[in-house]
Amino acid sequence: MAEDEWNVKTLAVDDPNAIEQVAKELGVDPDEVRDSVQFSMAIHEKIRDENLSFQQALSALLSVVSDMLRTGVPMVPRAEIVTEIHQTLWDSCGLPTDTRPKVHNYGMKGQGQPKIH
Repeated sequence: MAEDEWNVKTLAVDDPNAIEQVAKELGVDPDEVRDSVQFSMAIHEKIRDENLSFQQALSALLSVVSDMLRTGVPMVPRAEIVTEIHQTLWDSCGLPTDTRPKVHNYGMKGQGQPKIH
């Protein structure tokens, strides 16, 4: 993927035109976009309902993603998907694109854990 394809966009899930536009940009059916967004929202709701900590939620989500990749994707495409996940996650978290040494302290011990909203 080209670097400019990693832009994170906000989607108004109750706006059929917005869903149509995103589906068109992605080259998928609008129902796929709608279903994916609704599934994501259901996961957020489940995390809140279960009162899971950040670490519990993150561990569970990474476990599911890892299991899906390990059991359903051959090695070479798996590596490409993991790279895409990393790039998308980096971008969607608003992390800087300037990764020179001054940004070396991400994830260091002693930093507070983020809260899930």
